Amino acid sequence: MVIFPLWLIHIILSFCFSLDQLTFPPSEFL
Repeated sequence: MVIFPLWLIHIILSFCFSLDQLTFPPSEFL
């Protein structure tokens, strides 16, 4: 069983969030 890296999930969520709301950087995920 391969554990999916949490940092990769963090990057994907931040990227999708930044695409969803382009008015400000995804600082909520930091």
